Amino acid sequence: MSLFIVSCTNENVDYFNNLFIFSENDSFEHISKDFVLATKTHDHDIEWMSSAPHIIEIKGSLAKVTQPEEIDIKVTLTATLINHQDKLKQSFELNVIHVESKEEDVYVTIRILNSVTNEVIDSFEVLQNSELTTLNQPSFEGYDFKGFYINDSLISLPMILTQSIDIIARFTKIVTIYELTLNYGYDSKVEILHLEENTEYLLPNLTRPNYEFLGWFLEDQKVYTVNMTESKTVIAQWRIISAQTVIHKESFQGIIEYRDSLGSPKSEYINTFDYMLNNFSYSFEWYRTDLGISENSPKAVTLIGRGDGLGPGRGVITVHDVPNGIGYFSFHARLPYSKESTYPKGGGSDSANNVILTFTVIQNGFEVHQSKHKFADNKEASKGKVFTIENINTTGIITIVLEVSSGHRATISYIEWSEYKG
Repeated sequence: MSLFIVSCTNENVDYFNNLFIFSENDSFEHISKDFVLATKTHDHDIEWMSSAPHIIEIKGSLAKVTQPEEIDIKVTLTATLINHQDKLKQSFELNVIHVESKEEDVYVTIRILNSVTNEVIDSFEVLQNSELTTLNQPSFEGYDFKGFYINDSLISLPMILTQSIDIIARFTKIVTIYELTLNYGYDSKVEILHLEENTEYLLPNLTRPNYEFLGWFLEDQKVYTVNMTESKTVIAQWRIISAQTVIHKESFQGIIEYRDSLGSPKSEYINTFDYMLNNFSYSFEWYRTDLGISENSPKAVTLIGRGDGLGPGRGVITVHDVPNGIGYFSFHARLPYSKESTYPKGGGSDSANNVILTFTVIQNGFEVHQSKHKFADNKEASKGKVFTIENINTTGIITIVLEVSSGHRATISYIEWSEYKG
């Protein structure tokens, strides 16, 4: 605080000179800050009075200044010599200047929201009525950015920000298209389908004169549906049927429907059951009928092996007294509880390496053919596989036996054989 000495030219000059100490740049005509008053002169005490205490408030020797907000205000300060016999007084007029009004800065909040998750990507404040010229382009994995929107309107920059707003960063899912190639397996006939990622495509059933359709195969595995996780090719397989060849194919729908009609749980393994299917006599031991090869395929017969060989507890399908011999035999099997299976549930304990599917042809009480078959690995066991035994070529009346090894389960969707008359 600087000392500013003020002299008054009046008849009391000896008493009322040098009573004010103003702040730097202040004077009687320009008061903006607190200042100091003398409280004694020539051994006389001074008492001060303010005509506007709300503008200049006197506290002892300190004059506290409150600047008015709109206009300058004249304030009179009166000094009285309280212990002088004549109670001498002197008044001083001071001009207190007003405060220049200054508006406080007002800010608005801008939030950038993800249109898919509604999460806040970014948030920032800017001065109200300022101009927004740029926004950083956001990214979201698996989605394309389509622009910034307010409500449903695409915004254009620059824009004036008058209030807090939410700006939507709009994203659309990136759709991946894969090719599914259908190789029909003859005459170079190929069809290419363009399907979205993760589409589950149901493969069609095919017919062809003088040929039997064996099914669609993906990497040597028979499939009914294809999940489009990548571009894939499936190949149709066929078997020629000559005019002399008679084919018998059984998918067990008769016994499945019969089990349905009983009302008993189809998941229950039944020990021994005899049934006629398409004029052939069948025996089923330890079987159930509630599972298919896959979740979307027709139901089939599932065997559980509880004893090998001719003893009790075998999981087996037997076709009795088949006339006209056998040329080839084919069956489609899957391990529903393999270690890689997800249908009917995951976490199975059957290992493909331990499961043996045994095919036997019996004639006159003797085994005339027997072969054992295994899945390559747990992946193949989970998908399922068509096993084919060619060139059996046995004439006469035979019995066909298909068995799963003890302690394991196998789902059989069909069996098929050709007659052989030599």
